[in-house]
Amino acid sequence: RRDWDTLITKINAARAGKKAKLIVGGPGVWEFTILRDEIDKYGFDYIFQGESDDILPILFEQIVEDDLDPSIFQRGFMSYDDNFRKITKKDDLFIARGYSKMAYPRLEEIPKIVNPSVKGMVEVMRGCGIGCDFCEVTLRPLRYQSTEYIMDEVKVNADAGFPNAWLHSDEIFAYKHGNMYVPNEDALQEMLSGVMSIKGIKSANPTHGRISIPAGYPEMLEHLSKTLKAGPRNWIGLQTGVETGSDELAKKHMPNKTLPLKIGPDGSWQEIVWQGVYVETKNYWRPAFTIQVGQSGETPEDNWDTIAMINRLSNSFVNDRSFEFSVTPLINVPLGRIKSKTLNKDMLTLDMMAVYYASYRHLAKMATKDGFRDATGNFMQGLDRIHSLAWWLYDA
Repeated sequence: RRDWDTLITKINAARAGKKAKLIVGGPGVWEFTILRDEIDKYGFDYIFQGESDDILPILFEQIVEDDLDPSIFQRGFMSYDDNFRKITKKDDLFIARGYSKMAYPRLEEIPKIVNPSVKGMVEVMRGCGIGCDFCEVTLRPLRYQSTEYIMDEVKVNADAGFPNAWLHSDEIFAYKHGNMYVPNEDALQEMLSGVMSIKGIKSANPTHGRISIPAGYPEMLEHLSKTLKAGPRNWIGLQTGVETGSDELAKKHMPNKTLPLKIGPDGSWQEIVWQGVYVETKNYWRPAFTIQVGQSGETPEDNWDTIAMINRLSNSFVNDRSFEFSVTPLINVPLGRIKSKTLNKDMLTLDMMAVYYASYRHLAKMATKDGFRDATGNFMQGLDRIHSLAWWLYDA
């Protein structure tokens, strides 16, 4: 927050007395639809909502001319009702893409990077399509970049000295997927092999992926691991939304999360997660899980199910190695509570706090193990790593 405030203060100082307009965009701008006083606080002239790869120059030109083309832009913003259905609202401070004709850029309209990207990240695909009812990303249409396109962008980063290709997607295992989200191993292998063949690239990892695919396709994950040169000193990290240990909440809020597997015929949600982590740890993949508390319809029993899942995973082994994963607990906050700004009042029940405790207890356990393992026999170095973690948990 301090960095953000400093940046906006510098921008406003630079444009003082000038006609320059300040426009802010990005996936988090929905917050300004609720926290309206923040718009005045920072002096924003417009809030832009939507993907802008193909139309940003047009937007700037038309703002300067104060003449927005209604076939391209809409005055207002898109939001969601309590049933997660799209709704639109008029608002002169907000500018959004057309909701139908030009809602999203086509693949050929997304330009390639010409300079290195942050931390060597390149975009593999957009959208997800799984349909979890708490996630806006799932409403974006699926679009897949070609292997050639991805390799061209990775080369830009490799030439600038980035040895790791960070492959961004909202669901890597959905890359050019088949019916019912059956993974397309050929397409994944072609893309990953192409990336790893680039001069200067020593490693690569995706950003997001579901746990059900390793659970249901262990041989495929083994093949991908060989392509990515995964091993004890090259773990493949990715973020995974597990969200709950409850079958009931999983079926209610994210019924397609397990596709092509199904809760019931292919085991409980906890069993699918356990099998997925087993396969990932075996092949040197380390998932970073998110867990939610406060979901609609949640009961204390649901949270105790989540705790049981975390504890079971934390005490499981494969080939004499403990399961490798982290857990980040998050609270599902209703928009009304954000608007009322009562975010720190009576938010966590005892069972919710227990989920947080189980999550951080496992994190401390994993960090302790990793700290001494990476200390190369130096006890004080390992102790220093644990001390750093303790301060991080204290500040959190």
